Amino acid sequence: MSTPFHPIPQNGPVMIEAHELTERYGDTTAVHSLSFTLVPGTVTGFLGPNGGGKSTTMRIIMGTGPAGVGHRHLTRGRDARGQRDHHARRETMSSRTQHALRTMKAITQHRYGGLDTLDYETVPRPVAAKDEILIRVQGASINAADWLLMQGEPFVSRLAFGLRWPKVSTRGRDVAGVIEAVGDNVRRFSVGDEVYAEVDAGSFAEYTVAQAKRLAHKPSQISFGEAAAVPIAATTALQGVRDVAKIKPGDKVLINGASGGVGSFAVQLAKARGAEVTGVCSTANLEFVRSLGADHVIDYTGENFTTGEARYDVIFDLVGNRSLAQCRRGLTRRGTLVLASGNGGRVLGPIRRMVAAMLLSMFVTQNLRPLAAVASGADLEVLREHIEAGAITPTVDRSYPLAETTEAIRYFVEEHARGKITITVTTHNDTKEQHE
Repeated sequence: MSTPFHPIPQNGPVMIEAHELTERYGDTTAVHSLSFTLVPGTVTGFLGPNGGGKSTTMRIIMGTGPAGVGHRHLTRGRDARGQRDHHARRETMSSRTQHALRTMKAITQHRYGGLDTLDYETVPRPVAAKDEILIRVQGASINAADWLLMQGEPFVSRLAFGLRWPKVSTRGRDVAGVIEAVGDNVRRFSVGDEVYAEVDAGSFAEYTVAQAKRLAHKPSQISFGEAAAVPIAATTALQGVRDVAKIKPGDKVLINGASGGVGSFAVQLAKARGAEVTGVCSTANLEFVRSLGADHVIDYTGENFTTGEARYDVIFDLVGNRSLAQCRRGLTRRGTLVLASGNGGRVLGPIRRMVAAMLLSMFVTQNLRPLAAVASGADLEVLREHIEAGAITPTVDRSYPLAETTEAIRYFVEEHARGKITITVTTHNDTKEQHE
């Protein structure tokens, strides 16, 4: 039985759609939905299944004559010149297609340093291993960790991320997007699912891979950009409020750094647990912190929360600009100090302060506890439920396209952002195809 030939009509272009084309890449299965616009005079027809078939093969037939003419010769033979032209065109198309499928645009860094070490370049597209998922990135966001790791600070972190230069050149950790492919061992997610996650590195790109255990389904009513603002910041806030501070209804809670990424989520989560919340921030952000639900706000430019009369059951320190002794003065006798940041030099960073807090906590009635947040798909599911219930809302200060990630990081470093700064990603290959 011969494969039917379908001529292109003479009165205009025709769109051909091919759905559920399955390809294998080692341990990974990818399902693509493709479309082609065929224009008379350049493409005369295509060979395809004869209705109802499950064939996943479609062969485009190139020609130079008017639409619908010469199909007998195309299907049953060509002269030598036509055969050569056909193969040359097909090889050119195949080469371009394979290159597009295997590469992507990304923000890379090949040496430690400042913003001048970042590049926007074409790199190989990652491939998901058995327990991983390939994500087509739609959104990412900036975190303090991105800036610190760019500089290779504190130096002790280089033991994990590369002594002389970054082990992984693509930057970024927060991601939201659509699943492009799943590893053989993945069961909870499918191609096409909308997800968000924290990755070790690589979210400032058109594609990234993530461990399945770190993923969760994206909250349905928010954008990809808003979802990308959640993973690191909201997970840190959740684990600090719920697991370390163990905030309960009626607790008096102070959050130092309430207008930032983690702080904006911490205010909302503490309020959701029934606490009386005081937020510390700059003058410009006082109303913003009130809008998050804070009962009281303190402008740090005019008031030192550690010297006032108020005492708190919990102080969640996200800035690290006060000494342990100062913070303890703001606590009740059995209050809890949660440390998620701090200064300590270029070698150890906040580690020295956190170790000192743990040692001091052994000899005082107050609890001085460092927070080391852990990436968790289960916690992202909890946060999804909070977002869908309206208990918390991601706040995006500004959004930048992928190519302008350097400017996004510059704004993060130099300004006091309200909430999060996000990166919007449009797949380069898709955009290129739309213009060709």
